[in-house]
Amino acid sequence: MGDQDLENLREKLNQMNDWPNVYLFKFIVLDDEHKIKSITSLFNIKKDKISFKSSAKGKYQSISIERNVADANVVIDIYKKSSSIQGVM
Repeated sequence: MGDQDLENLREKLNQMNDWPNVYLFKFIVLDDEHKIKSITSLFNIKKDKISFKSSAKGKYQSISIERNVADANVVIDIYKKSSSIQGVM
């Protein structure tokens, strides 16, 4: 994502949310233990609500995480970090 894309995302997040707020993060990854751990390591497993769902053929995992965040910057920071993990959608 470029700087303008991130700024547009920040603006939309601020329009749609009152901070602090619970935000639902969603990721789709190959059903690979290393990739799943890479995503979940960005979160607090004891505090954040994490759920998994396998695709019909079992090739992918959908990961949904509910986290209480202070502001849009936290959301953007997590998505930036996750973008460095190869194969994350």
